[in-house]
Amino acid sequence: MKELIEKYVEEHLPEMIEDLKAMCRIDSVRTDPVEGAPFGPGPLMALNAASDLSEKYGLKITDYDNFARTADLCPEGEAALDILAHVDVVPAGDGWTETKPFEPVLKDGRVYGRGCADDKGGFIASLYAMRAVKELGIPISRRCRLIIGCAEETGMEDVTHYFETEKPAPMTVSPDAFYPVINVEKGRVAVSYDAIFPASNSKRRLVSLEGGIAINQVPASATAVVMGVMAADIAEEEHITRDTEAHTFTVTYEYEDVAMMTMDTGVSFVFEEIEGGLRIYANGLAAHASTPEKGHNAVIALAELIHRLELDPSGGLKILDDYICFYSSGEYYGFLSNMYAEDEVSGKTTCAPDILRITETSFHAEVDYRTACCADEMDIEEALSAVADDLGALLTITDKVSSHIVPKDSEFVRTLLECYEEATGEKGECISMGGSTYVHEIEGGVAFGHLPADEDVHEHGPNEYMPVEYLKKTAVIYALSIAKLCK
Repeated sequence: MKELIEKYVEEHLPEMIEDLKAMCRIDSVRTDPVEGAPFGPGPLMALNAASDLSEKYGLKITDYDNFARTADLCPEGEAALDILAHVDVVPAGDGWTETKPFEPVLKDGRVYGRGCADDKGGFIASLYAMRAVKELGIPISRRCRLIIGCAEETGMEDVTHYFETEKPAPMTVSPDAFYPVINVEKGRVAVSYDAIFPASNSKRRLVSLEGGIAINQVPASATAVVMGVMAADIAEEEHITRDTEAHTFTVTYEYEDVAMMTMDTGVSFVFEEIEGGLRIYANGLAAHASTPEKGHNAVIALAELIHRLELDPSGGLKILDDYICFYSSGEYYGFLSNMYAEDEVSGKTTCAPDILRITETSFHAEVDYRTACCADEMDIEEALSAVADDLGALLTITDKVSSHIVPKDSEFVRTLLECYEEATGEKGECISMGGSTYVHEIEGGVAFGHLPADEDVHEHGPNEYMPVEYLKKTAVIYALSIAKLCK
C-alpha cells in the first residue's frame, strides 16, 4: 500500500504544489466581520477555496455558517477520524526577501509564502491524502472528516462554533505542528496591561512608541517619536551600554540625515530627524510567540534604547522603564515576571512581550506566555498582579488555557507512530511543543505533523516556507493513517 500511495502522490505533486500556491495567494488574515463572513472577507475567501477544492476531489462538503466547513470521505460510515486544519494566517509583517507574502513561489524545493506552512500546507497534504485513498480505491468503512477552520490564529471561535452542533470523532489529529506526534501542548496565558497618565510638556520627552501586530507573533518592527533629542546626540557616544552586561548598543553608521544603529540582540535602528526631535524605526525578526528565542523583538529593543536616552521624567517613560525590568531582551522564560516553570514533560515556560502602544497619556502592552505543564498548579494571577501593581497598570488576563496531555501509549498514538515509521523509515516518538492547535481542548486529540521538528520554516515570520519533501511525506503518512484508522 505504501508504494502505491507514494507513486500516486509523486504523480500528483505538481498539481498539489499549484493548489497550495493558489491557497497562499489569498490574504486570509482576520479582519472585522461583515455579513456572511464572521472573520472578514479574507478568511471566507480561503474557506470557499478550500471547500471548492475538496468538492472537486470528490469529498462531501457541509457548511457551518461560514465559521468552518467539513469535507467527508466515506460520509455514510460511522465517524472514526477528524482532521483539523486551518486556512487563516497571521499578518504578513515586514522583512520578506524571497517573495512577497501573498505571491507564493517555488524555489529550491520550498514553497514560499504566508501560510504555506501554517497551515495551508497541512490542509493541502491532508486533502491529497484523502484524495489518494478515494481514487486508489483503498477500502475504508468508517468516516474520515477534514474540518477546515478559518480563525485558528485568533481565538478558534470557528471550531468552537462547529462543536456546538457536532461531536468529535473518536480520534482527532491536526496537521499543524511537527512530526512524529505531539502528545503534549503547553498551556497558554495571554495578558494585557493598561494605564493612563497626564501628558508631559518637558523638552526631552517620549511622544509615542508602537510595535507588534499580533499577540502570537514576535514583533519585527516598531516605531517611536522622541522630542528634544537629535541623532547627532546619540552618535557622539561610541557605545551605549545597557544596565546588564549581556547587551550592548553599537553605533555603526556614517552620519547624515538618517543614522543606523545595530545591537547584539539582532535589532537595528534607523533615526529620522523631525522638527524638534527624532522618529526611530526598529527592525528585528518575527517569530512564533511559542519560540521567542528564534526572533529579534523590535519593540523591546526599542524600549530599551529609549531607556538609555535619559529623557525627562514623565508618566509614559516611568511605566516604560518599569516594564523593561520585567520584559527585557533575551528574557524568554518569564524569570523576571516570576512566571518561570520547567518540567521534563514540556520543558520551560516561554514569554513573548509582543505588543506595545504608548502615547503621551496612555500605555498598553500584551504578553503571550506558553506555560509548562507544571505551571497549571501555579497561582498565575498572583504573579502577574504583582507585575501590574509595580507598573501601576490594570491587568487583564485575556486567555488562560491549561496544558494538554495525551498518553503516549494509547492505541491511537501507537498507530500514528507506526504509520510515520512506515512512511519515513525513521523512529517515531512523542514530543511536546509550546504552540496550541485545534486539538488542545479535544480529549485524546494530538497534533501530527506536518513538518519536521528540527526545521525552522519561519512560521509567523518573513520568508515562511513549506518543504515540498514534507508536503509529499505528509500526504503519504496521512493516507496510510486513514487506511488503518478508518478500515
